[in-house]
Parts: sequence; C-alpha cells; structure tokens
Amino acid sequence: MDDLNPPFNVIDGGFGKKPPGRLGEIQSPKPPPLANLSTQERRVWDYICEALRQAGIEHVTAGLTIKIICRTYIDWLEAVALCDNGRYELSKNGNPYELPHSYTGGMHPGAKRLEELVYGKRLRHGGNPVLRWAASNVALLFDTNGNFRPDKKKSGENGRIDPIVATVMALSRAAVHVNEQDPEIEVW
Repeated sequence: MDDLNPPFNVIDGGFGKKPPGRLGEIQSPKPPPLANLSTQERRVWDYICEALRQAGIEHVTAGLTIKIICRTYIDWLEAVALCDNGRYELSKNGNPYELPHSYTGGMHPGAKRLEELVYGKRLRHGGNPVLRWAASNVALLFDTNGNFRPDKKKSGENGRIDPIVATVMALSRAAVHVNEQDPEIEVW
C-alpha cells in the first residue's frame, strides 16, 4: 500500500453486503464539476470508487462525500509530511503546528545562515553595539547531527545573547519562507 491507496475495506453486512450478480453494473460518479481535484486527490478518488465497486456498493450519489474524504486524506498526508521533517507536530485535532525554535534542529538553519553572513561580511547591522556585545558572548551548542545553535548556559556569567538568539530565530523563519537564493539581510 502506498500513501495514495489507503487501507480501505468494506465490512460485510448492512450497506456493505454485496448484492449477487450486480458487480459489473455499478457505476462510480464523476467528481463534482467544481471539485477541482488535484492529481493526488483524483488518484484517491479512483481508488475509493474502485473499492466501492469491488464491494458491490452503490455510490453514484456519493460524489460530494467522496470528494471530502479525498481532500481530507490528502490534507492529512501533507500534515504528516510536515511533521516528518521535525519542525512540526500534530495537535490533538490533527492540525500541524510549528515547534518552538529553542531546540537545536529548529535553530540550526538560522545559525548556519548567520555564520555565512558574518564570515562573508554580508551582515549589515549598522555597528549596533548591543548586537556586537551579544555576539562576543555567544557559545555554541552542537548536537549529534552536527547542528548548532547559540547556547545561553555555555555563554558564561555575562552571557546575554538574546539579540543573537532573536536574529537566529528570525533567520530560521526566513529560511522557511524566503525562496531567493541570496537575499540581503539587515539587522537593526
């Protein structure tokens, strides 16, 4: 079974009881005209209709219901895919939400981008003394995957690194939403 062929079974009894000799006569509905099903949704549609035909269940008037099932199932697959990259989790009602960036994997894209900007002398901060002071206090925490992020505990007694952490978190968010190859970054 692949993701677009969900485990769909019809239970014998009630509406699931196969009428004898009518299997070839059962027709599936076409998607509603305004359904605008994606390719994935159409594959799930075809799979569900085939399973209903094989079970001998009349479903010619179930177009809207099947459309809702297809769209919901594909939405669920997309939410699971978001969660698989480690930055999202599913809430109790099944909606994805983004994890806070305080863990190393969540802050690594921003920390890596900040490192590139600093070493490439491309970070424009207007000589901000607070940001410069915070940068001088930063110590990094590395995880087993080679990801790194600023670590307040390792940054010593004077370890005020909040402006750097805020910059790293902003760069991590920008990495998700910016498609440009090399945008100019300004921190004020």
